[in-house]
Amino acid sequence: MWNNDRLDALGERIDQRFEQVDRRFAEIDRRFERVDQRFEEIDQRFEEIDQRFDRLERTMENRFNQLDVRMDGVQRSITHVAVALYGTTVAGFVAVVGLILTQT
Repeated sequence: MWNNDRLDALGERIDQRFEQVDRRFAEIDRRFERVDQRFEEIDQRFEEIDQRFDRLERTMENRFNQLDVRMDGVQRSITHVAVALYGTTVAGFVAVVGLILTQT
């Protein structure tokens, strides 16, 4: 039969168990706080890396734009040279034909 002493002892044991459970949950909370802090640090590092990649991307885009401008200039120069060579070739051909016709 349950008397007051036995009920008090049971109550104390239940209280002790709840205190142990509370301590375990507190320890788990502390561990999760540390894990959360580590994830925040990792997130900050990834944000820094992302910013570095953004800067690198802008730098590379600027350099490729400069390269495009230079290549356009080179292409225009090549086109002018090709037109000049074509003109010179035609003039040379006409000159050779003229010489041949005047020699005969």
